[in-house]
Amino acid sequence: MKKVILSWVIAICSYGSLPAEEISKEVQAKEFIEYTNKKMPSCGILKIAQDGTLYLKLPDTYAKQLIPHLKLAMPEDEALFLMTVPEYDKDIYGTHIKVIDPSEMTGSYQARDQGRKACFKVTGLYYFDPEKGPAERVYYLTVKSKDLQKIRKSYGLSSLYHDEEFRMIIGVINRPDWEEDYFW
Repeated sequence: MKKVILSWVIAICSYGSLPAEEISKEVQAKEFIEYTNKKMPSCGILKIAQDGTLYLKLPDTYAKQLIPHLKLAMPEDEALFLMTVPEYDKDIYGTHIKVIDPSEMTGSYQARDQGRKACFKVTGLYYFDPEKGPAERVYYLTVKSKDLQKIRKSYGLSSLYHDEEFRMIIGVINRPDWEEDYFW
């Protein structure tokens, strides 16, 4: 049985930059995107994970509040299985946007941006079907953010994370053969 599980941990963000073989498909969800931009928080607080990843942390309830609206934007057979994962602590947890990966930094990483507020606008809803791992399908939002682009530029990096739009993973559908309690 397929289970849709809402991602709360960094492991799924290994999909932050899609491998060439992973093709994203846009979900036509104009109303969902409008709702997200009007009713959901559009700012977060920058944090640094133990591994040096700089990310924008959003309220823990962000993705949970999107579930009823995401169900309307998803194919009906997938939406029937939509549920959230119990929250638990990891190095990076909750809804977030990855801003700088430690592998991008050549010098010492400065924590000058930790605790700073940054805002964004949701621009699209997409999914892709990874060839490996527990996820059969991964749903994510793309966002634009001048604040995040400025931060990246201040470190001498390109304005976009891996030269792509910033993204926020909001849900997955697990493969039927993965354990029911496997939470990334």
